[in-house]
Amino acid sequence: MPQEDLLAEWILFQNDLGNPPSHATIRKLTTRISIKRGDSYCIRKRWVRHFINRYPVIKTQRPWRIDATRVKAATGEVIHKWFNYL
Repeated sequence: MPQEDLLAEWILFQNDLGNPPSHATIRKLTTRISIKRGDSYCIRKRWVRHFINRYPVIKTQRPWRIDATRVKAATGEVIHKWFNYL
């Protein structure tokens, strides 16, 4: 399906940007697309799992935690110095 191909491309693009969408986000997006098209089909939780199975290039990833000391060290001053260095 061409729309599913586009959705898969969008998901991979978001992943490349470092912002992989969650299953809930994918479900919300596809529901909005369905409503815009005038379809009465309801996107359910299992649909996302089946969609991912149809597109094996898309993989579910577990989010990882960033160490608290790393987060606390990312101050505006440190970030500003880094971008000036670049």
